[in-house]
Amino acid sequence: MMRGLMRSVVISLMLFGCLCLPQAARADEYAKPSWPSMVRVLARFNAFDFSDEKLLEEYAIVTECEMYEQFYRDDFRWHKVLQAVKTSIGQFSMTYPTSYAYDVELQLGRYDFKNKLFRFTEKSKIYNVNSFVLFQASAKACVGGRHIAFIPSVFRAVLDAAVYIPGLPLSQKDSEMLLELMDRDNNPSRIVKARFNLRVIYVEKFHRTSDGDQGYYYTQKDKHEGPSARLEAHLDSVEFFEDAAMRKLIYTYRP
Repeated sequence: MMRGLMRSVVISLMLFGCLCLPQAARADEYAKPSWPSMVRVLARFNAFDFSDEKLLEEYAIVTECEMYEQFYRDDFRWHKVLQAVKTSIGQFSMTYPTSYAYDVELQLGRYDFKNKLFRFTEKSKIYNVNSFVLFQASAKACVGGRHIAFIPSVFRAVLDAAVYIPGLPLSQKDSEMLLELMDRDNNPSRIVKARFNLRVIYVEKFHRTSDGDQGYYYTQKDKHEGPSARLEAHLDSVEFFEDAAMRKLIYTYRP
């Protein structure tokens, strides 16, 4: 019996140690969005009431998939995992990163000699952009496709100021060099990659609403908008790259 008790204590300490390590990141780093990282942003801004055990369990499944796969079939160990996750949120949520990078492809059109601007094509033009889907998951997590009902799977960033970027402000000489580089890189379509570097600054709380059939859902608005979350964000910069690997920086836009 003593061995069983000691083993239980060791497991609890291991779980707590693994789950409670701060999610540290430098201020100048912009992470690639993932479902776990987006869900942790919601926790950082206290957007959910984790006293709901079903909600807490879904949070644990999304953010700690390996723990779920290893311990879910054992009622008691999985209960310890959930308690450790809840403790971790309370102690370390303010360390979860809020800076993220959103990548998109754009196409250059014709060079504007008058304004010395390499304009984007009509479909690629960044004109009064203030909202876009930062990340979208499949709504199924972990091996076996565990369906997630309460935790959002779509995360929309809403900027505090709209962005208007008609093209890349380059001299005629720099534009000629850019076209030569694109020719060498077999890029006749003039495709450039853009990286939006942003910081989440606020997340409106989710509230629990009955669906009228002895069930409920969570939403930030008065009506159900599906499994989505609205993240208010500030744009720090947009970096434009000539290559698909995003190593050859062309221009950096700062609001």
